[in-house]
Amino acid sequence: LNSNNLGSQPSQICTYFEHSIMAAYRQTRTSVLAMCTIFLLAMQLFTSRSYSTFAGFRRRFAGASNDPTSRSRTRLLSSKCQLSWLELVEGPTLLPDSDARVMPVIPLRTIEWPGTSCELKVVDPAFRRMYDDLLSSGKRYIVAPFSCLPTNGSRPDAETCANKRRLLSMGSVLMLEELKEVSHQTNGAVKYLAKHSVVGRAKIKRLLNPSALFVLDTSNDRDNYLEAEVEVLPESQVEVASTSWVKQIVDSWEELRALSEILDEPRLESKPVILQSMLRSTSYQLADLWQRWQVQSTIYREKARVHTALRNFIKGQQQKGRLPEQLPSELNLQAIGTPTDLIEAYTELTRPGAIALSEDFWDPLLHILAEDDSEERRRKLLRLAQEEVKITRARSSLRNMLG
Repeated sequence: LNSNNLGSQPSQICTYFEHSIMAAYRQTRTSVLAMCTIFLLAMQLFTSRSYSTFAGFRRRFAGASNDPTSRSRTRLLSSKCQLSWLELVEGPTLLPDSDARVMPVIPLRTIEWPGTSCELKVVDPAFRRMYDDLLSSGKRYIVAPFSCLPTNGSRPDAETCANKRRLLSMGSVLMLEELKEVSHQTNGAVKYLAKHSVVGRAKIKRLLNPSALFVLDTSNDRDNYLEAEVEVLPESQVEVASTSWVKQIVDSWEELRALSEILDEPRLESKPVILQSMLRSTSYQLADLWQRWQVQSTIYREKARVHTALRNFIKGQQQKGRLPEQLPSELNLQAIGTPTDLIEAYTELTRPGAIALSEDFWDPLLHILAEDDSEERRRKLLRLAQEEVKITRARSSLRNMLG
C-alpha cells in the first residue's frame, strides 16, 4: 500500500483500500481479521500529517489537488503562538526609523536553529552584493526567515500566488564568521562560501525595500537584496529539562531508531548517544537534529517510492512480454511506455534539491521556532516524536503483513 497512489478525497481512499484488501485476500487467503487490521493500520497512516509531506511533483504523481487553499493545517501542534507571514508585494522604498535596527534579509527554504551553524553558497548576484556590502561596512548580522517562494528556479512576480511569495515574520539571526572567495574553484558559479553562527531570532517589523525581490537587471537577475527593520528577541540563557521529559523523548527516539533500522531507513545512532543529546543540547539544537533526521528520512522514502513504482512498472512489462528479462544498460523510459507522471517524478529526482517539502512538513517546526518558552518547545518536540512513532509503527506493521 502506498499513500502516494491515493487521491485526496476520502471516497477515493476507501475505494482504493477496498480493492487492495480484496486483492490481497485473493492472493494470500489472509484472514478477515488480518485484512481488517491492515485497513485500520493503513487508515491511521494516511490520515497522519505525513500524508501531504511533499510539494511539487508528488502532487502530480498522486493526483492530488494543486489548489493552495486546500492545504490542510497540521493537527499535531495546537499552540497559543500563531505564525505570522509577510506577503511580498512591490512597493516604495522606505527609510528606517532613526532608532531602528536594520539587517539584510536572506529568505531560506529551511530553518536554521539558534545554537547551530550554517554554510551558504552565494550564487545570486543580489546576495553577492549583500556580502560585499557587509565586508565594506564591517557588519556581520543577517536575518534569515523561512520563505515560501516558487521552486524550480522560477522567480516570484505580481502574478505569483500570494502563498508562494511570503516570508515568516520571524527569522533566525546569522552572524557571519567566515567568507571565502571560491570563484576560481567553481568557474564563477559560486562567488562566496559563507559560514555563519546562528545566534538567535529576530522579529521582522517591516521590509524597507519590498520591490527588491521583483526588480531585475538587464541580465534578468536581481541586483538588490531585501532589508528590514528587526527586533532581536531575548532568549533564556539556561534550559532545564525534567527527568520525565528526558525519559519519554529518549524512549520515543530510541523506538524510532529501532523501527528505522528494521525498515532499513536513515536512523539516529544508539540510545546512549540519544541520551547524551537530550542532556547536553538546547531545545533549538534538538529541533535541528530532529529536522535533519526527518528531512533525510522523508527524502529517502520519496526516492524509494518512485524507484519502487518504476521497478513495478518494468516488471509488469516484462511479465507481459513487452520487455526482455535482461534489460539493456540504458533504458529509454518514454520508449517503453512509462506513464508521464512517473517519468516526471523519476527525472526530478536526479536534480539537486528537486524534492521540495510541503508547508505541512515545516509547519510544526515553525511553531517550535516561534515559541518563546523553552519548556513548551520541548513539549512540542515530544509530541512530534510520539506522533512519528505511531506513523512508523503503522508502516512497519503494514510491511510485515504485506511483505
